[in-house]
Amino acid sequence: MNEVQHYPAWDEIVTYTDGAPSKRILVDMETLKYVLVGLEAGVSIPPHTAKTTVFHVLDGSGWAVIDGEKTPIKAKETIVVPADIPRGLEADTRMTVLVTHGA
Repeated sequence: MNEVQHYPAWDEIVTYTDGAPSKRILVDMETLKYVLVGLEAGVSIPPHTAKTTVFHVLDGSGWAVIDGEKTPIKAKETIVVPADIPRGLEADTRMTVLVTHGA
């Protein structure tokens, strides 16, 4: 990445799709990836393994499913999941999450 990227209002660029997560990649580098994810109520990201991941819940509420355990989550919360631990999300309400994947 060689240029400044400025996103003044996430709520103006997030999208939502019935039945599936809607993803907008903001940064995609070898060691860092930021993805803005929109989830309609009832939509989920099935548990999967990945690199270290940070979920910043910007809006809405639902569940984080981490290593088989469901934890309620809501706006303004952040969850850090170490590499290789299964993780997923389930939206109870329309939910927006900024997902950061590290190296």
